[in-house]
Amino acid sequence: MKICPHPKCGKLHNKSGIYCSRSCANSRNFSIESRKLKSIKSKQLDNSHLHQPDVQKKAIETKKKKRLEKIKFGNWEDLSLAHKRERVLIEQNYQCSECDLGTEWNGKPLMLELDHIDGDSSNNERENLRFLCPNCHQQTPTYKGRHRKQKGLRYTDEQIIEALHKNVSGYSAMRSIGMNPHGGNYVRIRNIIKKHNLKLSYTV
Repeated sequence: MKICPHPKCGKLHNKSGIYCSRSCANSRNFSIESRKLKSIKSKQLDNSHLHQPDVQKKAIETKKKKRLEKIKFGNWEDLSLAHKRERVLIEQNYQCSECDLGTEWNGKPLMLELDHIDGDSSNNERENLRFLCPNCHQQTPTYKGRHRKQKGLRYTDEQIIEALHKNVSGYSAMRSIGMNPHGGNYVRIRNIIKKHNLKLSYTV
């Protein structure tokens, strides 16, 4: 009996070949790995560092450190939303912005929730983001779109028309007066443009 040398197999077999099956022999992943090892040997390179856990661990720690530095000190506009969220959590010391409750409650994990202070989920500027515990989040005026519904009733057609005259698109007009550029507001803008035969560089 022989052991298949494929690193992901290792089955016992009594076949004439080295490998237990054709799939193991032709495995692409193993072929790439073999070519790399052959290349290193042919060039007589020192590859001992590839098998040193301490070196690998240090490389991982260095990578994590650079990532954390980018999140903490990088330009806000260059960060992804995930990194922006992480920076806010770090700056809040992983605590609720209102009650200072942490990520554990009664011995169980507690998930802090991202809150957009002005109710606009597309506004990810630093001053508009904070993390709250579920209880504090539910008490905010913008929780689950409350603010958006109240906000949409404030604007008259005249206000919207005036904004449309000053902007090149319906989207920029909505943002200029604080309307949330989502859902029914788009329909309303289109209807106003059509009703008053307004001409814009871009529509909505």
